[in-house]
Amino acid sequence: MKKFIALLLFFALSFTSLPLAYADFANGTLVQTEVGFKPIEQIRVGDLVQA
Repeated sequence: MKKFIALLLFFALSFTSLPLAYADFANGTLVQTEVGFKPIEQIRVGDLVQA
């Protein structure tokens, strides 16, 4: 039930006009991954990164 409520809340907030947060990184910025540091342009969807 909690998952359903969380999902419902997520969808409800997804269609509001709340400002979105984003980050912009310069090319060459190193990001720590599970296998070491990689330039930001080599990071792909699904890569695990340190946040």
